Amino acid sequence: MLLKLVLRARNLEPMDTSDPVVPKAIRSEILKRGFLPLAIEHTRKSLDTAQQLLDAGFPSAAFVWATRSAEIFMREALLFPLWYEETGDVHASFAEVRDFLGSGRWSRSIRRVRETYGLIGEEDDALTDSGEDAFVAWTRDFVRPRGEIVHGRAEADEAIAVTAIAFAERMREWFTVRIVSSEVGPFAGVLREVFEHARAIYEAEQAQADESADSEG
Repeated sequence: MLLKLVLRARNLEPMDTSDPVVPKAIRSEILKRGFLPLAIEHTRKSLDTAQQLLDAGFPSAAFVWATRSAEIFMREALLFPLWYEETGDVHASFAEVRDFLGSGRWSRSIRRVRETYGLIGEEDDALTDSGEDAFVAWTRDFVRPRGEIVHGRAEADEAIAVTAIAFAERMREWFTVRIVSSEVGPFAGVLREVFEHARAIYEAEQAQADESADSEG
């Protein structure tokens, strides 16, 4: 069912979807034209929702949606291709990824992606402005508090919601830039092509929005 929806959404040629395993010959194409564009779209929409909620005066909800955006990107754009490349089984791959990232297991997920795509040198370290490991800070300051907020045990103020949105955006950009330049890992060429295309679209949209704002001002 999931595969049928992706095929329909991306206007791909019909195929027999009764078998959940995608034939190896077309796995790359399905990922490029189906799953990855949807993953990026879901990521972007979640972050846009976070900003809209913040603008409307709901910082706690904005905080949750910002962390959700980063989670979607990690799960659907970065981790899913690793299992999908090995088996071609769409449903099993998503189930494995949900379990792998489940319960806030960000450290091992980030480590798996970095090792797979060769992002292991000092030049690939992600640091905050204070020099701290950015992913340690992400888990401590955003992933764990998100659970408290979702269960009504804490709230986020406007300042931390703004930071969460910016951090999620920078994390997405960090991985995008490095995977675009990586030559290793499954579907490295496919991810590079899709990420570059998505970034070009986003930059064009931002430029158009800035131009509109200037003309209104």
